[in-house]
Amino acid sequence: MKPSDEFQARYESFKKRPLVMHVHFPSRDSARAFSRAALLAGLAAAANVREVESMYVWNEDLCERQEWIVDLKTSAASFDALACMASKGHRDQVPAIYTSDIGILTLAYQDWILRHSLPASDEIDPGDPSQTVTVAG
Repeated sequence: MKPSDEFQARYESFKKRPLVMHVHFPSRDSARAFSRAALLAGLAAAANVREVESMYVWNEDLCERQEWIVDLKTSAASFDALACMASKGHRDQVPAIYTSDIGILTLAYQDWILRHSLPASDEIDPGDPSQTVTVAG
């Protein structure tokens, strides 16, 4: 196997890895709008929306605010498109968008996540307006 073939095989395997993507929003409405858009676009299998109290440092100031976090059950292949959707129109200069590994899960649950979150093609264009949604914050 040539190195390029090995890389391609590893990349294809990586794209099919299920994960949880976390995105912070300033309001319940913006979190719900993003969740619906992600699900309807076929980029996530499920979304949980929860309220949290956040504290962080920004421009040397301690900030505190209520936020809404969306936890998406998705695949690594959908990360870029989802991150673009979440960033477009977000009020924060640097939106909190990150993932965590699911770890051990049943094959049935993994298959369900991947069946509902793998893009139809490998050609995801985050700049394509038909693949993005503006989420007002």
